[in-house]
Amino acid sequence: MEQFRRSGNMVSGETDIVSRLTSGFFNQAWHFTTPRATHPYRLAFLSSVLLMALNGLGPSAITVNPISLKRPLAIRVANLTTTNDLAMFGQVDSLLVNRANLIVRLEQFENVTYGFRGQEKTLIPWPASDLLSANGTITYPSDVITYDMNCLWKQPTRGLGAYEWIFDGYRWTFYNNPLGGDSNTPDPASAAASESPDPESGDEPVLPLMSFIFFGSSTQLGNPLLVLNLEDQPNTLLPKNTTGLGNDDPMIVTALVCDPQLKIVPATVTLTRGSLHATPHTPPLINNILPGAANTTFSEGLLEATGSVDPTTNWAFVNTIARVLFLTDPSLNYFDKPEGIKPLPLPQINQNMNKIMLSAAKAFLSGYKPTEDSNLTSLDFDTISTDATADEEQLALVGSKPFLIALGSVVGLLFALLATLTAIVKVEKLQTFDLESIAKIAKKVHIQ
Repeated sequence: MEQFRRSGNMVSGETDIVSRLTSGFFNQAWHFTTPRATHPYRLAFLSSVLLMALNGLGPSAITVNPISLKRPLAIRVANLTTTNDLAMFGQVDSLLVNRANLIVRLEQFENVTYGFRGQEKTLIPWPASDLLSANGTITYPSDVITYDMNCLWKQPTRGLGAYEWIFDGYRWTFYNNPLGGDSNTPDPASAAASESPDPESGDEPVLPLMSFIFFGSSTQLGNPLLVLNLEDQPNTLLPKNTTGLGNDDPMIVTALVCDPQLKIVPATVTLTRGSLHATPHTPPLINNILPGAANTTFSEGLLEATGSVDPTTNWAFVNTIARVLFLTDPSLNYFDKPEGIKPLPLPQINQNMNKIMLSAAKAFLSGYKPTEDSNLTSLDFDTISTDATADEEQLALVGSKPFLIALGSVVGLLFALLATLTAIVKVEKLQTFDLESIAKIAKKVHIQ
């Protein structure tokens, strides 16, 4: 209509070539480049191109995505304070080592995770158990225990009686009797040992050391049946009919001492879908792990698990956990091995001990602290309150920065073009391409 109004002529294929009704985008674009195109047309065409770009950029610039929002909350965290000698203070305190034994067997043999999943070589006090199913991420401050086992073989000497041995500068007592009870001939055996209290001061043990005593033989002794071959370890010979042991054949005894090289350090703990991860940082400590409690966790944690006699294998006093930890053949199938079964290399023992402590320590990391009133249906836990931060996932409109910049540029340019177009075009002169408009103009001009 603008071409017809300006020229006063209606030339088919020329004055109507840019009509939306009779031409497509390419015809309009071609007309944009010709001298006949008016300024309003050029502005309008550019605006239509920008509108098409806006239609493509809009959905890409803003999307619905999950975002993480931080929310403060207060939670309960385990407070590790148990420092008793769990091997010597009766049935109440023995609940902890029994609990550790059950957890070890559940995780090592049943392949079932108990409680929170931990971090390698790190013991992390647990938050409340109801957070096991928490969505998102929760962070909280806590002290943690870092460790790395260093086990060494030691040569023991007899102490007071049949069940006390001296090695590594300390006196050690069997947690359980490994020598066959009333049997006159002690079987090849392993036994967990705990440090004996000082008979003069009565001090409770505070060492974090973990010790194990092994009874066996060697090829040089000529015993008819060789089960545990301990000839490569530092050992002490027990002659036939040793007082207090009643062994019919000569035996040798050796001891394994494991130092966890533990450190208590402050950390930021992250809980994500049942898994705990600690990031240590500089002091000060939170003080929810007593040094004595850390020592007890290691020195007592495996007493029952490695020192108890399995009901189904009481013919050989090396229980199933101890076999997996220490022996080259956990099945203890010595009938096919005339040379006997030897202990594992120390690096492998260190690795096994690092792994199994993650299970045994769970009895302590929950803050479980049995009392005289404790029973199977009413458990007692020692916990403290601490401030935490929860990262919760929520849906939100999220913009992509490059697309938002492009979208803003297109909208700004489009606004400028439309404002300019509105300013230079007189509204009363805008006419649509229809018969009524053509008739009105035909009265004023001559149609060729």
